[in-house]
Amino acid sequence: MRNVVSASAVTSYFALTHVSGNHQRYCAAPSSRAAGKAASQARWLAAPENRDYFRDSVNTARVKAWRSRNPGYWRKRRRAGVALQEPLIL
Repeated sequence: MRNVVSASAVTSYFALTHVSGNHQRYCAAPSSRAAGKAASQARWLAAPENRDYFRDSVNTARVKAWRSRNPGYWRKRRRAGVALQEPLIL
C-alpha cells in the first residue's frame, strides 16, 4: 500500500500493482487521475526546454498552416432539414 496525492490534498491508500508499483503515484479514481494529469503537465511545462513550446515562431507557423489547410475543422455542422415538430396540415 502506498500514499496517494489527490487534488483535495486528502490522503488515502490503494493497492499497487506488481507491474507499476514503482511508478504509480495516483489511484484510478477520476479525481486522482485528473490531479495526476495536472501535476504531470505542470512538471512538463516547468522544464526550461518546454516553456515556450506552444509560443515559438516555428510552432505558431505550423498551427497557422494547418488551420489554413483545414478551414472548417472547429465549426459546428448544421443538420439540414431536420424538423423538430411534425408539419401542421390545415
